[in-house]
Amino acid sequence: MRLNHVLCAVIAAAPCLSLHAQGAANPLPPRRLGITAGINSATVGGGDVGEASRRAGFIVGASMVAPVTSNVAIEPQVLLTSKGANFEDSSGGGSITMNYVQVPLLVRVSGGGSGRARPFVFAGPAIALKASCDLEGIEAGVSASISCDQLESETLKFKSVDYGVIVGAGLAFDVSGKTFSVGARYDHSLADIDDASGIRHRVISLMATFEFPWIK
Repeated sequence: MRLNHVLCAVIAAAPCLSLHAQGAANPLPPRRLGITAGINSATVGGGDVGEASRRAGFIVGASMVAPVTSNVAIEPQVLLTSKGANFEDSSGGGSITMNYVQVPLLVRVSGGGSGRARPFVFAGPAIALKASCDLEGIEAGVSASISCDQLESETLKFKSVDYGVIVGAGLAFDVSGKTFSVGARYDHSLADIDDASGIRHRVISLMATFEFPWIK
């Protein structure tokens, strides 16, 4: 092969080699699977909520972090989350507890950070299916509990599907190639809890997550 042919081949291949080198220098982070747990501070809003106050609950589940760039990832989750509220008036008080299997689909954006810690923010829609619903009341020192199904009538039916939006932020730490993160999120429901009241869930969560690389 003549020298000029070799030079032409090298010149033609240079852009591809450059792109390959850039890709090798900036590979995508691996996908990660995570387990998460935390506590909820839940209440309700909208409609006539009366003297509603916050009640403590739980949130547990699993997630997958799928990077699309070095700083942006798609994060689907499957969670069991407890919502509801406490109520109190002059005659007594009570609470409503509604547990859901929730599936958020979040977009997660990570910042630079210093050392092994990186801040991140996330947001996205979520849909949830009701797993259980219970009501408890206390009056004159006497307490009673009942499931929502037992209370339902032609004019009052609790909805089985909840949906809304989630926003939040956190801090991720590199732990020997794995990721441990802590964060807070706000879950704002857009669906009423029943057919009559216009009441919707409002939940603040504090969560900790442990993620490990998923290598096919």
